[in-house]
Amino acid sequence: MFLFGGAIEYFLLLGLIRFFLSLNYFLLILLRLEFIILSIFILLGYYVTFIILGREFIFLYLTMMICEGVFGLTILIYLTRFEGGDLFKLNI
Repeated sequence: MFLFGGAIEYFLLLGLIRFFLSLNYFLLILLRLEFIILSIFILLGYYVTFIILGREFIFLYLTMMICEGVFGLTILIYLTRFEGGDLFKLNI
């Protein structure tokens, strides 16, 4: 049981590191955010199975996850249509 939780926490940490290392393309940012959110969802599902009233929280988290994904795709379509692409020109 602890091996599964440790592996998912490793994926979450890996997703966070990869998210902060490359901030040039908006599509890659969205994909890494979805990876992080999916890792958190799996962790919540793993830990909330021991709590009886945790199912409502998982459904709320799923709803927020879907809203975040739709909002990100809307911004991506806006950037592609009006700016010509999803490349950010950042001077970091």
